[in-house]
Amino acid sequence: MTLGKVMAAVFSAYIPTIILVPAIFKLLKRGGAVVYNYRGRPVINAGGLGLLLGAIPSLFFLGVPPFFLTALLGMALLGLLDDLLGSGEARGMRGHFARLLRGELTTGAVKALGGGFLALWLATRIKTSIAEILLAALCIALMTNTLNLLDLRPGRALKFFWLGVCAFIWFHPGAALYLCPLAGASLAYLPYEMAEEGMLGDTGANVLGLALGAAAAWALPAATQAALVAFLLLLHLYAEKYSLTRAIETRPWLAFFDRLGTGRQDN
Repeated sequence: MTLGKVMAAVFSAYIPTIILVPAIFKLLKRGGAVVYNYRGRPVINAGGLGLLLGAIPSLFFLGVPPFFLTALLGMALLGLLDDLLGSGEARGMRGHFARLLRGELTTGAVKALGGGFLALWLATRIKTSIAEILLAALCIALMTNTLNLLDLRPGRALKFFWLGVCAFIWFHPGAALYLCPLAGASLAYLPYEMAEEGMLGDTGANVLGLALGAAAAWALPAATQAALVAFLLLLHLYAEKYSLTRAIETRPWLAFFDRLGTGRQDN
């Protein structure tokens, strides 16, 4: 993959996203998609919808497989359902499934079950053997939810996604090409998040996570995938009991990276 292809993929998504995001924000605001962030400021939820819509033309013209686009759109719809209708009363996978066992269906449980099905379906399009499919599905599902776990501060999930894109550009350019449109769209969306006007929401964070997970499932060898799955699983188990934000803020180098570009000095 040449630098020219990377730039073309990035900017072909950057331009339409600049146009779409303000319109999507107005639409979401009229629909009542406003939540309060960690500082108590009202922000537009599900802002990642504009990011995805801005990236779709570029993904289409790059010749991305239809099943990949279908999975992105399906994950966006599940995230949008949770963003718009979720009560926020149940926290974490344990909270959602505990309610499900009591006969109470939450939007978070719908998203988790639907996202798991999408991850498994997408894995069957990437791998062939049962063992490879199960490993790929775990990689996609865990990465999808990891971006959701990180979407608690401005730019945090986006920075993680960009680190992943940069790693793929360096180690597996073929997989990176399909991530570049989302990276370009996220650059156009970034100023709104840094200004605390909007947040990705599950709509955007889960889409970025699914794309990153799919790239990992396709490009990485089985041993590397297994190591990544183990790391993400440990991260999820940690997040069920402890605060990721607290863990980041107590480590200076992570805190510096987390705050970079935001202008905030504390929690």
